[in-house]
Amino acid sequence: MHVLILTPGFAEDEGDTTCLVYLQKYVQGLIHRGVRVTILTLHYPMREVKYSWHGAEVTSLGGSNIPYAQRLPLWRKAINRAKSLIRSNGCQVMHSMWLRECTLLGSWISRSCAIPHIFTAMGTDVLPHINRFLWFRMFFRGGMVFVSDFHRSQYPYKGQAEQHIIPWGMPSYLGPIKQEREIDILFVGFMSEVKRGALFLEVLRQVVDQRPDLRVMMVGEDYSGGVLEERIRQLGLEQICQMTGLMENAAVLELMGRSKTLVHTSRFESQGFVFMEALSRGMNIVSMRVGLAQDRREWVCVEHVHEFPEAILRSLQASHPRQAINLMPVETCVDRYLQVYEAIT
Repeated sequence: MHVLILTPGFAEDEGDTTCLVYLQKYVQGLIHRGVRVTILTLHYPMREVKYSWHGAEVTSLGGSNIPYAQRLPLWRKAINRAKSLIRSNGCQVMHSMWLRECTLLGSWISRSCAIPHIFTAMGTDVLPHINRFLWFRMFFRGGMVFVSDFHRSQYPYKGQAEQHIIPWGMPSYLGPIKQEREIDILFVGFMSEVKRGALFLEVLRQVVDQRPDLRVMMVGEDYSGGVLEERIRQLGLEQICQMTGLMENAAVLELMGRSKTLVHTSRFESQGFVFMEALSRGMNIVSMRVGLAQDRREWVCVEHVHEFPEAILRSLQASHPRQAINLMPVETCVDRYLQVYEAIT
């Protein structure tokens, strides 16, 4: 089996552990199963380059997220390069990421080269008010994959294509799980509007009023331009809440292994890979009912924002033994995708 993956971006080298971690794990899983993988990436790395990544052949067109009005030459280049890769490498399946330009281009290439095609919705690309490429969904060709039941429920167009639900997989963690932990609350994610970092701080202020001894860390790149740091000062949380900035994935997982509760205030998650990472390191979770969120002793799901403080306090007081939990082993994810690939070839 030889799969051509079309994606906006991919890890720039084998040392890059922050770019699309779930896709990296999946590609490694495919290669481990003996599948040959070729990756064509449109925008990142932000230079035109060919390189090998753990045995996968990667071609970056270096589009660097240029404005859409200027992308026609890039799309032509992507179509021509994909056709060349299909002819020279004998690719059997094309797999596009996001219901945006990659799915549209992949559908065009699929028709032109008569190659089976599937496409995976990755996040807010299922929402019509955010993703204008859905205006052209009648040109999408192939099977569609969502990463959770919640994710599929947010997509308003039914019956357009064969649909599957396959969450991205997580390697099983076999290391020790600490029972005693020094970090009380962890926030992990890009500090964007969707993740609602400002709401997290407002909630934290209410929790600290009852638990002033807490130690809290916020991990992720800050897109607020310093607004969140200023809000920390305004709320008097300087001695409690520390912002770390962007961290390598291994460092984030190590931090999770020392933390009690992941608090996730995001109003939308397609899957929430961070949930899987947290559970794999024995953390409890408090979140909205988004992505893979589910009621279990380690996970408190809230329906409304005002429920967060009480849920967090309850989670911090939980006394159940901590254990590594893997909701979707990467091997299972690979198996399910291979079943889809084989069914269409």
